Amino acid sequence: MQTDIFISKCLTALGGEEAIKNIFSIYYQIENKIYENDSLLEVNQVDIYRARGGKIRVEKISQEQTTIIILNGLAGIQKSKKLDNSIKVEELNATEIEQIKRSVRLYPRNFLAHADEYQYHFKGLKTTQETPVYELELLVENISYYFDPNTFFCLNLIDKQNNIVISYSDYQKTGDVFAAMTEKSEKGSKVQIDTIKKLNYNLELDDKLFLTQ
Repeated sequence: MQTDIFISKCLTALGGEEAIKNIFSIYYQIENKIYENDSLLEVNQVDIYRARGGKIRVEKISQEQTTIIILNGLAGIQKSKKLDNSIKVEELNATEIEQIKRSVRLYPRNFLAHADEYQYHFKGLKTTQETPVYELELLVENISYYFDPNTFFCLNLIDKQNNIVISYSDYQKTGDVFAAMTEKSEKGSKVQIDTIKKLNYNLELDDKLFLTQ
């Protein structure tokens, strides 16, 4: 299969190139569970807002504190509010900001929408763990994607730069777009499972959500 045909099939599976590229904002709420050596360490609620122009807001509510991360262009801050209502505000450095943006940029749907901006190597149909998959390697970012040959949904992402394996499952349709409702990240003995509970596209998000001052 030719590379451009493969990318087109993946975009069509998710709802079509037009629907994907017309997304200008996303809000989703996830249940975040963190395990180590099969023992549950944390359960958190995480609300994420994203808008064009590099605007990202992440609100993580745990038993001990609420943490808010805001990225707006080149600026980024982290606010922490503890149970005693004490608040700490820190500026994020360039490396921290880039790491967050990288994870968003390389999410399978986002990559596919901007595939023509990357250098990649489509390796065609492979067999991994006795399962046939299409493999695509993103050279500069040191990322490999694996796609189901029947649905053309992304099943796995291997981030060799950060030694993380991410699995995507339970694809469901919201509006015109399919998304993986469960994301499982594995790094060493730690496992993180994110389950989407709410998902909305193209909401008019208030600019105040992304203020870093």
